[in-house]
Amino acid sequence: MKSKLAYVSMLILVLFSMPLLNSCGSHQSKSGPQTPANYLPQPTHEFGLPAYTFEDEIIRHTAYTLKYRENCEQAEWVAYKLTAERASGTYSRTNDFRPDPMVETGSAELSDYRNSGYDRGHLAPAADMAWSPTVMSESFFMSNMSPQRPNFNRGIWKRLEQQVRNWAKRYEEIYIVTGPVLPDNLPTIGPNRVAVPNYFYKVILDLKPPEVKGIGFVLANQGSYQGLKTYAVTIDSVETLTGINFFSDLPDPLEMALESRIESAWTFDVTSTHPKEITAPPPKKPPQERDVTVYITRTGKKYHRGSCGYLHSSRIAISKSQAIRRGYTPCSRCRP
Repeated sequence: MKSKLAYVSMLILVLFSMPLLNSCGSHQSKSGPQTPANYLPQPTHEFGLPAYTFEDEIIRHTAYTLKYRENCEQAEWVAYKLTAERASGTYSRTNDFRPDPMVETGSAELSDYRNSGYDRGHLAPAADMAWSPTVMSESFFMSNMSPQRPNFNRGIWKRLEQQVRNWAKRYEEIYIVTGPVLPDNLPTIGPNRVAVPNYFYKVILDLKPPEVKGIGFVLANQGSYQGLKTYAVTIDSVETLTGINFFSDLPDPLEMALESRIESAWTFDVTSTHPKEITAPPPKKPPQERDVTVYITRTGKKYHRGSCGYLHSSRIAISKSQAIRRGYTPCSRCRP
C-alpha cells in the first residue's frame, strides 16, 4: 500500500512541471504555447466531465452536468462535484418530478414511469443536492432519472449513495460520474420508450493529497444485501463496459495510475444491511371442540344428550365425533 501511495505521489511531483489539459477533454495545441503547471488540475464546474463531442447533447444545470441519450430517453452520464459542506446539506426533498426543459429533443415524462413497476431512480442523488433549494429542485428533472427496480433504488443503490456522501465528508472534495449502462436492444417503458438498464455504474475521484485515488462500481439493477466492496472495480473496467472516457482532463500518466487500480485507502463504512429476520408467530390453531359422549339408538338417525326424553333403554353410548362420522345428526330437541 505504501509503495502504491509513494508511486502516485511521485507521479504528482513529476506532473508539477507538466502542462495542464484544457477542460472538456481537449488538449492544448502542440504547436501553441505550453503553460507550465505547479499543481494538479484546478477543479472547475467543467473539470471532471467525461470526454464528449460537439454533436453530443450536453445539459448543464446549476450543480451537475449530463450527456443526454435521446434514443434511450435518459442521461448516459451525470457528473458533479461533491464537497464536505455540500454533502451535509439540510434542504428537504422537493419531489417535483418534471420534464427537463433544457433537453432540446424532449426528455422522458412522468407518464413513462406510471404503472411500470419501476422507480424514477435518481442518477445524481437528491441528498447530494440538499445544499440549495435550487439544486435540490433541479435534481428532480426527468433527465436525471432512470428506471430502477424498487429494491435496487431503495436498497443497495441508496447505500452506495450514502457511502459516497461519507467519502465527500471524509476526503473534503470528490468528483463523481454516474449513470446507466446503455447497450442496444434494452427493454423499454412508457410512450417515449425509456430504456430499462440492466446495470448502473458510479466512478469516484479524490484528488486531495496525499491519498489521490479513484474507484468504480458496477451494480445490477436488482436488490442485493451484499457489501458494497463486492461491486468495487477499477475505473478502467467501467470505461471498457460503457465506452466512456472518464476524467479525461487528467494528465495521462496520472489518469492511468488512478484508473487502473483500486486503492485500499477507500474506507467503507456503509455495510450490508441484511434485513432482520422477522419470524411470524405460528398461526393459531382453531379451537378444537372437546369430544363428548352422546347417545344413539339402534333405529334412529339422531344423536342425543343422555337426558334427552327421546332416548330409551336401548340407547348406545358413542363419542360425538364418531356419531358425526357415521352420519348421525343432532337431535333438535336436546341440541347435544
